Amino acid sequence: QAQKMAALGALVSGVAHEVNNPNNVIGLNTATLGRYIEQTRPLLDELAARDPDLRIGNQHYRELRDTLPALVRATQQASGRIATLVKELKAFARAEAAPQPLPLDLNAPVRSAVTLVQPQLAKVTAHFRLALAPGLPPIRGHQQHIEQVVVNLLQNAGNALTRPDQAIVLPAAAAPDGRAVLLSVLDEGAGIRPEDLPRL
Repeated sequence: QAQKMAALGALVSGVAHEVNNPNNVIGLNTATLGRYIEQTRPLLDELAARDPDLRIGNQHYRELRDTLPALVRATQQASGRIATLVKELKAFARAEAAPQPLPLDLNAPVRSAVTLVQPQLAKVTAHFRLALAPGLPPIRGHQQHIEQVVVNLLQNAGNALTRPDQAIVLPAAAAPDGRAVLLSVLDEGAGIRPEDLPRL
């Protein structure tokens, strides 16, 4: 199993590198395209003032005027999401020997784990809710290990659902005395069979 995980880590790192290169081109070119659109807009506005029926391709310019910048922004956001996913995958797959527990905000690894599995959850439920309390007291732990635990729990919760109207809720809150933090993964799935409970 350890050899499989090491091989998986190497594979993920290689794939991440191959995804990053074209995604960087997409991000840079989209930013350049956005600047060109902004610079040409005054000229097109002048043409549209003289010709109200001005078309670009098969669309009226008055419809494209605001649509084009929005398309560029959406593409930039999608490229940024790809970059974040690649970063989280690389961190998730990175092997570290005997890590020392460090003070951390529990919300950070939970958000990273959710980023990784949210596409899978979207296929099984229309009701996923992340309920993180702000300003949680720091805990001592290892971010990647916590990410792995949360990823596994969320995947298990998704597997337990039988209908997309069933919900998964992930709340995190400080204990009343402020000396602990409680993280839960709640699902409305079928649950564990009674005969399997002693094996947990």
